[in-house]
Amino acid sequence: MVAELRHLVFSQQEVVTAVFEYRAYKGQPLPKGTVKGLKILGDDPIQLQLEIVMDGSGQVRLADLIDADVTEALVLFCRNRKIPLPKSAEKAVRRIGGTVALMVSKNIPLGNVDTARQMLLTAV
Repeated sequence: MVAELRHLVFSQQEVVTAVFEYRAYKGQPLPKGTVKGLKILGDDPIQLQLEIVMDGSGQVRLADLIDADVTEALVLFCRNRKIPLPKSAEKAVRRIGGTVALMVSKNIPLGNVDTARQMLLTAV
């Protein structure tokens, strides 16, 4: 059986866009304003924190997303842009430097991804 392992790496702006779209989709829109900062907390699991300066008042609001919500936000972002993702694949997010990657794994349990990655690197 063929195995698939993909990493889709998103810019910080794409992550912010994904979060805004996801929250609107869930009926929990973020306040209108300017994103002043994006913090990626932790490695596995990760958590995102957006710092939003609200239009008009200038007040600062923080919006937090946990690991599972970040994964759903990035999957929705891909769906909205017709970036193909296998439905049956496992999906998870990982921190890569100052941004986030969506890991897509089919026929490789995500728990074994690091082992599979090392195998691929040594096979070349």
